[in-house]
Amino acid sequence: MNNSFTQEELREFFYHIMSDSESKKIDELNVSDLIKKRNTSTFQIKYIDNVGYIFIGEGYLIMDDGSEPTHYFLHHLFINPEDAKKQIIEDAK
Repeated sequence: MNNSFTQEELREFFYHIMSDSESKKIDELNVSDLIKKRNTSTFQIKYIDNVGYIFIGEGYLIMDDGSEPTHYFLHHLFINPEDAKKQIIEDAK
């Protein structure tokens, strides 16, 4: 599993619309209420086939020249659903 994703890959993950089978993987965690509270316009938890359970954020970096380009960052990536569920519960505390 490659944890060194490019900004373009992270952007694609952030805006990825889950398929029915991917949504089912999230539903199987039985923490939908916690995920709904955590998901915002700048933070997403989702399942992506061939990637895993991904916790990803979107923010901005202030550069020396004053520009603020969009920056995507990976908070967590899990293959094991139980690990993902534990992290979601932990983040909700």
